[in-house]
Amino acid sequence: MTVRDVVNSYCKRHDLDIVDGKIGSNDPAPILPFIIMDCAQAEFSREIKPLHMHHELKWLRTQWLAEYKKFNQRLFSGLDIDKADFVCDMMDEYTSYIENDMMIIRIAMMNLVKTLDFDEQKIISSLMLCNIFSQVAQLTWGLVYKTRKRHEEQCSELLKMRSYSHKMMNLVAYLSDDIDPNIDKPLSDAIESYVNKTTDWLKSYERIR
Repeated sequence: MTVRDVVNSYCKRHDLDIVDGKIGSNDPAPILPFIIMDCAQAEFSREIKPLHMHHELKWLRTQWLAEYKKFNQRLFSGLDIDKADFVCDMMDEYTSYIENDMMIIRIAMMNLVKTLDFDEQKIISSLMLCNIFSQVAQLTWGLVYKTRKRHEEQCSELLKMRSYSHKMMNLVAYLSDDIDPNIDKPLSDAIESYVNKTTDWLKSYERIR
């Protein structure tokens, strides 16, 4: 079993091509958006799903989970058991690889909103983490996939999940628009470290397989 076996099944089912027209037998880049969003779903389900929320937040939470389910089914609905297990193993390996980076981002985000109470800090940091995952997954998607007719730069489910998490953050803490993680050096450094770690994982996965 190779990554290319999984990718070929996925592309055939959804009428997609790889941007450069070829993929190494164990290049995990085309599967990376799904792997990243598995981390986001785990974070969301652990920290956000159990919370008691008012109507609008509850609706946004439901919509986020629904979009994740649709996104996840893009891949898994067309895989047999062996291929699905193969992808799940990749997801587990990646999660372990970036676990410390996730914690650093979470702490940096909590420090950015330290005027809030502790529970709100935890919620905001988790939603921000999910938002970051969505952005990195979307970036990867645009670099990897294209339709038969044009470059597929957008994935609607990823865009919606990013939008829903952002709206939830503002409803939880009524954040002002000037709270920008890009201008907070500890947080931007933590995000950059996570992206670099992900790049390292991509290279090492293909190299050692």
